[in-house]
Amino acid sequence: MKSYTRAVTVQLWDPKNDLQTFTDQRKLAWDSSGISILSEERLLLSGDRPAAQFTVQGTDGVQAYFLLTKIGEQYLVFSGSVDLNQLAENARTVRTIQ
Repeated sequence: MKSYTRAVTVQLWDPKNDLQTFTDQRKLAWDSSGISILSEERLLLSGDRPAAQFTVQGTDGVQAYFLLTKIGEQYLVFSGSVDLNQLAENARTVRTIQ
């Protein structure tokens, strides 16, 4: 039986406040792990916050969704392997509440 996950994490990664470098690092890590990027899209979330969303496939054939964006100077990663379309729809509603 396949397992399905959902997660929202804040990554305390350096350098801070550099979404492009963080995204490049994630892509390199996926490639090194044998994970294939099936789709990649840049978008703006509410408040004109840049984000990158990906659909990837692991070596086991399981597909997953990832949205990478910034929260302050840190990085927010919204991911999962359940209903990828629903995950993408939910992820695009991420916003900062002050």
